[in-house]
Amino acid sequence: MLSRCPNMWWSLLVLTLLSSQSTNASDVPPGAARLQLENGDFYEGALADSDAPNLLRWKAKIADEPFGFPMSAVASASFPTTHSPPDAGGFCVQLFAGDVLYGELTGLDRESIEIESDRFGKLKFAAEKILRAFRCDEENGLLYFGPSGLADWMLGEGDGQWRSFSGRLQANGARALRHSVDLPMQACIELELSWQRSPEFSISLGEFCTLETYNRQLVLIRESGDAADIGLVQQLSAGKGSLRLQLYIDRSSGQCAAVSPLGEQLATVELPTESAQKACVLAIQNHTGQFNLDQLVIRRWNGTMPGEVDAGVTNLHLADGSIRSAIAPQFDTATNEIVLAAPDGQEERFPVQDVVAFAFPRQLTPSRAAMIVTTADSQRVCGDLQEVRDGNLVVFSPSASVALKIPLNEIVSLVGLPKDGDKPFRERPEGRLGSFVGDGTHSRGALVENSGDQPSGRLHWHPVNSTNSASLSGGASGRIVYRDSPKQSKKPSKKQPKAPSLLGQVFRVLGTSKRADHKGDEYDEVLILRGGDSFPCYVDAADETEVSFTSPFVECTSLPRHEIKAWQNMTTSELDSLAEDKRKRLLTLPRMQRNSPPTHLIESKRGDFLRGRLVEMNGEVLVVEVRLENQDIERNRVGRVVWLEDDPFAPDVVDESAQPVEHSHAVQALHRDGVRLTFVPTEHSDGIIHGQSQTLGQCHIDLRRVDQLLMGDAINQAASDVVSEYWRLRPAVDPRFVNDDASESGGPTEGVESDLVGKPAPEFQLELLDGSKFKLSEQQGKVIVLDFWATWCGPCIQAMPQVEAVVSEFEQQDVKLVAVNMQEDSETIRSLLERIEVDPTVALDIDGATAEKYSVTAIPQTVVVDKQGNVAALFVGGGPRLVEQLREALQREVVRP
Repeated sequence: MLSRCPNMWWSLLVLTLLSSQSTNASDVPPGAARLQLENGDFYEGALADSDAPNLLRWKAKIADEPFGFPMSAVASASFPTTHSPPDAGGFCVQLFAGDVLYGELTGLDRESIEIESDRFGKLKFAAEKILRAFRCDEENGLLYFGPSGLADWMLGEGDGQWRSFSGRLQANGARALRHSVDLPMQACIELELSWQRSPEFSISLGEFCTLETYNRQLVLIRESGDAADIGLVQQLSAGKGSLRLQLYIDRSSGQCAAVSPLGEQLATVELPTESAQKACVLAIQNHTGQFNLDQLVIRRWNGTMPGEVDAGVTNLHLADGSIRSAIAPQFDTATNEIVLAAPDGQEERFPVQDVVAFAFPRQLTPSRAAMIVTTADSQRVCGDLQEVRDGNLVVFSPSASVALKIPLNEIVSLVGLPKDGDKPFRERPEGRLGSFVGDGTHSRGALVENSGDQPSGRLHWHPVNSTNSASLSGGASGRIVYRDSPKQSKKPSKKQPKAPSLLGQVFRVLGTSKRADHKGDEYDEVLILRGGDSFPCYVDAADETEVSFTSPFVECTSLPRHEIKAWQNMTTSELDSLAEDKRKRLLTLPRMQRNSPPTHLIESKRGDFLRGRLVEMNGEVLVVEVRLENQDIERNRVGRVVWLEDDPFAPDVVDESAQPVEHSHAVQALHRDGVRLTFVPTEHSDGIIHGQSQTLGQCHIDLRRVDQLLMGDAINQAASDVVSEYWRLRPAVDPRFVNDDASESGGPTEGVESDLVGKPAPEFQLELLDGSKFKLSEQQGKVIVLDFWATWCGPCIQAMPQVEAVVSEFEQQDVKLVAVNMQEDSETIRSLLERIEVDPTVALDIDGATAEKYSVTAIPQTVVVDKQGNVAALFVGGGPRLVEQLREALQREVVRP
């Protein structure tokens, strides 16, 4: 709600941050001082000492030394200062320049007015510099004096923007601004408005009345049901303009009047009568163009309408509602009275306590000032910044012709004032421009080489519009953004990629290939470390213990395998876009491989995958052990190799190598292609940053190739955002028979333990080994036996002839066997079937999707589907009991109708 201050004339002026977009004081964290520049940049921090006129020095959180900003570049600064209201009884003086000061009246004559201020002592102002003076008391006190920024205002819908600008609220485009106010029975609302072209706006005060433009007319409207009371306030000219008027609202008599600054009644409308103070919403709606709310004052009113006054004289507003005019009023300090002298020598005297306000003639163009400072005790000083020293800010006030000293801990806000005709300060630093984002800072600027008086081995940031650079602090956390990198999802895509070609067509290639090309500094490979770093290189060799490489970016030439997470070509990889179910299958370790788990996941450039153990890698081939046999794979066909976690049965632990870098001042360079390099800078010259990496030794980056430079917590956050941070095998879930005491000798379960039993068999359609198709739903009326298997599974090979023999016993009773092979190529399957001399119908589950539907986590798995298409039995494992149990299950099903 708008401030209600019965013991003061105006509420604390809280000046919010300036920006090109809408801002709100709630954006400023509690307890944080914040500086905002005219270009929209902002810095949390504190004022620092400065002895240069109109140069504000600001110690930002991100830097070790203060930045210097000319006042012409400063929009505002806000401080977490607790304010206190001024004492009642004195006068509040408002000057043409915008100053608002208060104190006891100590002098008044033809030339000046003088007050005694508790903070600044005696202040004397020339009469032509004074706009008005108000008495601070409960009856005639102000309820609101502003605008005071966007604090507590609510933005409505629309594409336009509102911002706080040089002590006013400015709208660009169509958008509403709202504020709640407790309106007393009798109130006076003073408005100063301006616009850049033909105005289109409305200002409504709840259900009481609305000021609205219509066909270049300003009207006062009171709507009630289907009726409306309308009064013409004035005609408005086209183009740029301004307006000052007062609304006198008297709910006890049911009247609202629009009155000019000279007391002329312009329009009146009827209001409903009320008996109590009522809350309402003050809404300002701009419809087009630029519109300014320059001043808003809400004060109590005694119900007496002001008479018309002479604009060229001083007007005294008395407590009884009357107005007296005088060319040269005086203050008699002996009797504490205001004296008005008539031309005939007669005098009128009024006790000073009966004077509500003085309104002075506007005669002088106000002096230009660089800033407005608002203090904790609700005073406002306009002037030029002289210096900041010994905990005080010194402002020279042209209105008072004196320098005023303000303690820093009593400043609520300051606002920079652009001067007409002055060119905004524009300082562009040398180097590549970027934006520092983080730690309460948004700063456009550049990293520059350190000057002689700055510490070496540190990065130095020079903001746009700053007169100097400063070294970034060791605790700075954020990122310098040169170019937004493509967003990476933390979760793999749910979209299933196109089924890859058979592995045998990709990896089982005879012959040799040419060595991967890399000429000069062109490196088309990248090495990814477990700590999150990745860098261009060429891998010269790799074996089971280490990886040797060549890179122009790092000093190191080899790393042990436990430091490596992956190697890949710079080509597009499918690994980070896998559907979640496929990723889980790739990382599921079958029971039969637990004693010899694969250590690497190898991806071809076509998106096929192979699990095995990388024995050796050289310039031409990768030697991979698969099922105890070594296979040669042409290197130029491989897109990526992932080093899997060593022990799939180990409990989850925090990877110490991925912990935050302990050194201060560490940075991480991020390239658009995903390359990351973390190091502590040691030198910056010619656009190249050299540094020391914990893992890689000396390294360097070229800022021209960097998208983002991360610091502090932003490094760790980025590491958590990297897809495939951990690639660890997970053991397949043991089937129930493993822990069943009745099955200690091995063999399948009883066939009814699975959750699938009794439910419709999941539908699937697969290509058969002979090239035809098999669709389960087309087999209604038959009993189907699905045998999930693979050529590398010893128990599967032992069980398959037995399963085929049992099914053949029921061949005349519409029982059919389909051996579902899991993710192998046709050549491998045919070779195995010929060797063991069996010839079942083989379906090719190339992508493992069907096995996933049937919850296959260990093989062999045998599923009996009845004539109605429901799962009748499911057996996991082989052994002597499988034949007996499968035969019993089939006997039950063939006799059922």
